[in-house]
Order: sequence, then structure tokens, then C-alpha cells
Amino acid sequence: MYKFNFIKIFIDMKIIKTFLLTFVAVFALASCDSDDPSQIVQYHYSNNITYVTDYTTNASTSTEGAYYLMDFDLISGKVNIEITNLRLTLGGSPVSLKIEQASFGQDKDTGAAVVNVPNATSVVGGVSHNISNFRLSQSNAYFSAVGQVGTYYAISFELDNQYKVVAVAKSAYLPGSTIITANADGSVVNSSNRPYYSYVLDRDKSTATVAVYYLDDKNKMYPELAFENLPYTLTDRGIIINVEDDVTAKQPSSTASPFVAKAISMESHFDSSTQIRIMTEDNLITASLSYRAQTSDKN
Repeated sequence: MYKFNFIKIFIDMKIIKTFLLTFVAVFALASCDSDDPSQIVQYHYSNNITYVTDYTTNASTSTEGAYYLMDFDLISGKVNIEITNLRLTLGGSPVSLKIEQASFGQDKDTGAAVVNVPNATSVVGGVSHNISNFRLSQSNAYFSAVGQVGTYYAISFELDNQYKVVAVAKSAYLPGSTIITANADGSVVNSSNRPYYSYVLDRDKSTATVAVYYLDDKNKMYPELAFENLPYTLTDRGIIINVEDDVTAKQPSSTASPFVAKAISMESHFDSSTQIRIMTEDNLITASLSYRAQTSDKN
């Protein structure tokens, strides 16, 4: 019987006040030009896989990612959104959409920038589509380990009363803090905000790579552990991985001692959080991760 230590990893994202603070900074610089009636901040998002459910057949499929272009007007509080290369079926023709002059704001609880559009009519090139229940949120999180900011999008909507469309992030880095506790007595072995995590989806192969960086159990520090070729499935909530076979992690050094996972699971909700569990012969690593920004930092 295996003896397990429990490594509990609680991710509490350090936030830099979301992109609205960036808006404030841009506005402060741009407001010197009083002749300009609008101040536009532009964002784009293409790092995604399109997951589509057809309500008429109840069938779901994943296609290559769409391209989202967002122009936020800081003066009017309105945003124009263009969506291109949206494919509703495998091999289907791309669809182009526009949402014009939608209101945007900030979620008071999470700090995320949000756009909610109950109904809109898109006309592009003379082709009309109905868009309903459009939801977009954008959050920023600070990676203290690498001194960089990660940006996260959650986008979903319904099209022509037939399709539900979800943009699932194709890859993401997930920062946070790690607490390692001993299985024998539950005591804390190590606590650090240095470790962080990532995943990358290969849509063509339906496999994922899940990695953990700078995991330290006091006995050894692992700069990078990458678990490759993990089968995944998509849902309208996000990503599911559940592997119960041995998986040896790829490490930067070819002479490193093997790190073998006995089981790996990941459940990622595109609009909120991710749970990752990696079980080894000696340890159980449990990662609780959140994409959502918050209005204040928590250590």
C-alpha cells in the first residue's frame, strides 16, 4: 500500500486591478488631448478553441479558434466587438459577426472587465445573424515568479437560436501559492507562491500537456514537470482530463530522477476556476486555481 503525503496547492491570484486600471492609465495620458472625443483601447484574442453545441441535434464539436477584436471606448463606456473565423462545424465556412456599441463595466466582486449583451443583431457583408446571451469577461493576474501579467478571457454566446458557442482557452499559465502538508499529521511542510502551472491543448490530437514549475517539497525542487499526451474532452463549461495510468514527467535535465504520476486529473471551467490533481507514489498534489480577478490583492 502506498504511503501518501498531501500537497495542497491553493491558488489565490494576485491581481493588478484588471484591465480597467490600464484604461485609467491610458485615459490619464490621452486626456491631455482634449480635441479627441474618444479614447480607444484595443484588445484581441485568438488563443482559443471554439466549442459548439447544436441545439437541434444536441451534438457538440470543437473547431479551430475564432478571432475576437475588441475596441473599448473609455469616453463613452462602449465597446465594439468583431468576431471572425468562427466555424460552427468541422470544415464549415467561417462566420463573421459584429456587436456594436455594447456597454462594458467592471464586476464589483471579481474585478473583471465584463460585457453582457442579452440580444444583438449582427450584419456583416449583408448577412444577418442573431446573437443572444453574449458574455465576455477579461481578467489579469500577476505572476510574481516571473514578473509578468497573464490575461484571461471567458466568452460565450448563442447564435441564431441554434448554436451555443464557447471560446475555450487553448493554453494558459496559472499562478498562485502552494501549501505542502504531510500526510502523517497534516503539518505544513512548505508554503510558497513560487510554483505555477500551465496547460496546452492540441486540438488535432485531442491531447493536452499539463506542467508544474518550481514545485518544492523541501527535499527537492523541480524546475519543470511536464505531463504530455494526456487525453482531454471539452464541455460547454471547459476542459476535463482524467488519466489513471502512469505518466512520466518530462524534465529539462535528461539526468534528473524520474517523476512518475500514477494518476492526473484536471477540470477547468472556462469562466471561473481549475482543479488539478497529480498523484505519485509518495504525494498527492491538489491545485485549486482561479482565473478571476479580484478587487484587492490577497496573499
